[in-house]
Amino acid sequence: MDMQVIVDDTTAALTAVGFVTIQRALSLNALPDLEDVPAVFYHPWKDAALADNDLTVGAHEQTVREQFCAVVVAREADIDARRKDVCNALLGKKLTGRIWATEYEQGEILALDEKLIWWRDVYATQVIWRNA
Repeated sequence: MDMQVIVDDTTAALTAVGFVTIQRALSLNALPDLEDVPAVFYHPWKDAALADNDLTVGAHEQTVREQFCAVVVAREADIDARRKDVCNALLGKKLTGRIWATEYEQGEILALDEKLIWWRDVYATQVIWRNA
C-alpha cells in the first residue's frame, strides 16, 4: 500500500485542524528530537487475503484487506483530540484506489517521553488484486 496516497488524501483535513507534520513514516522508532507537533506518520501494517474470484480462464482477482497505521504524536493534553482529528480524516472515507471505506481497528501507545506521546492507531481498507 502506498502511504503517500494516505498522506495526500488526509493533508487538507489535518492541516485545517492544525497538524504541522503529515508524512510517511521513515522509521518505526520514535524520533527523539521531533518538535513539529501535532504530527501523524503513516506506515503499512498487515495484508490479509479475503475472497477469490475466478473471472474467466486465465484471469483471477482477489479482495485484499490492507491495514495501515497512523502514528499520532502530540503532547499528553492533546493526544485524544489529535487522534480524533486523524480518525475524522480517515473513518468512512474511501482512499484513492480503494474499494472499501476506511475502518478503525485498534490503537496502542507506541512511545512516550516527558513531552510527547506517540500513539499508533490501526486502520483497514480493501483493494482488489488482479493478475495480468
